[in-house]
Amino acid sequence: MPAYGDITQDKVTLVEEENAVVRIIAGNYKGSKGVFEGKYVKVKYLDVDLAADSSWSYSETPND
Repeated sequence: MPAYGDITQDKVTLVEEENAVVRIIAGNYKGSKGVFEGKYVKVKYLDVDLAADSSWSYSETPND
């Protein structure tokens, strides 16, 4: 059964990197945990803001 989760900006975990800011909505990233956790499926939802003319890559590690 679908569920609604109210997530406000102040509860979202931020990870600052050299050329990016990563907001973790759901799942884990670099040892930090997002605010939302699925009941039936492990979800990973990241919102990434990049500096101009930069790149970012993501490589998932099992159980991360």
